[in-house]
Amino acid sequence: MKHLSLLLLWLLFGMANAQNKPVDSLYLAETKKTLWKASEVNNSKTEIRTSYEFAQKLSRDGNYLEAIKQLREIIRVADEIGDRQMTAKAYGQLGFIHARQASYSVAVEHYLSALKINEERGDKTGVFYNLVNISSLQADQKDRESALQTIRKAFLLAKEAGDSLQMTTSLINLGNFSILSDKPTSLNYFRQALSMAQNSHTSQRVIILTKLGSLYTDQREFGKATAYLEEAMELARKLELKRSYGEIWSKTALLYFAQQQYAPAIDYAKKAFHLAVEMNLLELKKESYKQLSEFYAATGSFHEAYNNQVQYKLLSDSIFNDKNVRKIAFLESTYRYDKERQVYEKEKANQALKIDNQQRTILFLVILSILILMLAFAVYWTNKLKKRVLKLQIANMNQELEINQKAMAAATLKLMENSERDAHSVKMLENIKKNTIEEGRNEIRTLIAEYKFKSSNTNWKEFEILFQKVNSSFYEKLSAYYPNLTPNERKLCVFLKLNMSNNHISQITFQSEEALKKARLRLRRKMAIDRDTNLATYVQNL
Repeated sequence: MKHLSLLLLWLLFGMANAQNKPVDSLYLAETKKTLWKASEVNNSKTEIRTSYEFAQKLSRDGNYLEAIKQLREIIRVADEIGDRQMTAKAYGQLGFIHARQASYSVAVEHYLSALKINEERGDKTGVFYNLVNISSLQADQKDRESALQTIRKAFLLAKEAGDSLQMTTSLINLGNFSILSDKPTSLNYFRQALSMAQNSHTSQRVIILTKLGSLYTDQREFGKATAYLEEAMELARKLELKRSYGEIWSKTALLYFAQQQYAPAIDYAKKAFHLAVEMNLLELKKESYKQLSEFYAATGSFHEAYNNQVQYKLLSDSIFNDKNVRKIAFLESTYRYDKERQVYEKEKANQALKIDNQQRTILFLVILSILILMLAFAVYWTNKLKKRVLKLQIANMNQELEINQKAMAAATLKLMENSERDAHSVKMLENIKKNTIEEGRNEIRTLIAEYKFKSSNTNWKEFEILFQKVNSSFYEKLSAYYPNLTPNERKLCVFLKLNMSNNHISQITFQSEEALKKARLRLRRKMAIDRDTNLATYVQNL
């Protein structure tokens, strides 16, 4: 029901305009009140768009004041519900209205506001149309270089998007900005635009056809000029583009004037003038005054020519002075916008850099943590492996030591058994010697001596090898502390290390008790051991 009411209000308004009846301000106020009542209740984006279309309709019909009020209300409500797209559209429409009223400083403020929002939203289409409108303002301020730069940016966006309508719009503006400086290039732009808009974009074709008609008039190709202007008017009437009528009539007036057909030239100039007054189009009004002054002068109506020239001069001075003020305001607004934009972009870049640094820091910490964990794990396993290896080494050493100790014990026992056996054999030989004649005794003595030597060396060599395995550092210490010991003294130290008794040592070395005592005494002297120190205990502690 609510949407039906809105549609009914729209139709009533359209009917009033179709009959060329003025729209009552109270009626407009009630219409706006009704429209926004539903919006305040539901915050509906659909209703905002309906109101936007309504404001566009007001603008097309020349009801600029009401259109501006409607658009400001749209901005307020759109901001409340967060509809940034509609806010940008409303600002753009406000800029368009103020530009048509030659309020350039106000227009540029609105265009820049729309541009900023669309850039933040990433709306390339919105950015494109904002750039187009800004370039038109720059051209109006006679800053054609800036206008060309801006429209080329817009054209690149359109080309990137592959949008034929946008590319057509860009080509039209490029043609407009090139008319004064390079008409052949301008004509080429318009031809490209017309080719691109041939089967679509009829509103764009009206503009292009009008421009081509004007250019061919300048080149005095009146047939082509007439054809293009007539086609433009036919399309404008079909689309009900009322504002376009004035531009076409103005160009048609120049076409007739160029052919010295002054009466129709004056008629078309007047039609353009009346439309300019009706829709408050200052630039068209000024152009109409200028044309009428020239046309009347050509027919000899100097009074009419003078009056129109005066009006043209007054309006030109007014617009010129106003443009100077607005141009300064335009430059100030542009500077302020650029400054705000730089701050915004810098903040955005700083924020992005901050986020990037945070992400890099987090990534670095994660990688560092993983590396530390891997290192700790590696150290843990390395230590564990080292402990295992060490345990195995200790076990092997203990096992080897145990084996060597057992072998040493067995060797010691074997040494003693061999010594006892050899001692018994020597004793038997001694007994045989007693019962033998003198000649036989010498041979037996020689045999006993050889037997003792061989027995001692053979038993000792096997024993010494095992002893060194079990007591590997003992000989090193003896050599380090007592380097002057004889082999027999070193051998005595080994026996003392093994805690052998004098009897066992005597059997092994085939020495008498007395000889062994003397050997111990010599060893004590070499080692500088006093009489209170036990020799065997001292040697065992080495």
